[in-house]
Amino acid sequence: MLHIFFMIVIPSILLADPQGFVTHLAEAPTKTHGSGTQVQFLASPKLHSNENLFVSRLVIPANGSVPEHRDPTEEYLYILSGDGTIWINGLRKRVIRGDTVFMPAQAKVKFVAGGSPVEVLQIFAPSGPEKKYEGWKGLEKKASPK
Repeated sequence: MLHIFFMIVIPSILLADPQGFVTHLAEAPTKTHGSGTQVQFLASPKLHSNENLFVSRLVIPANGSVPEHRDPTEEYLYILSGDGTIWINGLRKRVIRGDTVFMPAQAKVKFVAGGSPVEVLQIFAPSGPEKKYEGWKGLEKKASPK
């Protein structure tokens, strides 16, 4: 008996939701760390079938911090409100509303918020590091196409 198997390679862009999606901030799944930091999933492979990046809204409490760590992919932050200090591979930089931050893959980074909450648009490209949020408490829901 002869068995023939075919393997079809499909680019990941074709596996994404073919209808696209719209996620309103009020409907975005939210998870909260014990420190009070919140993450809202705006575009996530787990929820939306996109595979090329992860987009979230982070809110870090006043004087809160993100401990030193490394992520395996590039990370971008856009500061929506508030201010703080970020360290990227030992370089200390003050950030304010309107700043864009780029962190290369494997960069050693940490962040400390200023005297008010910091609201950040976060992007991992490609996705992957967002798996660290799985242990946080919060909502898990599938976004619906609109």
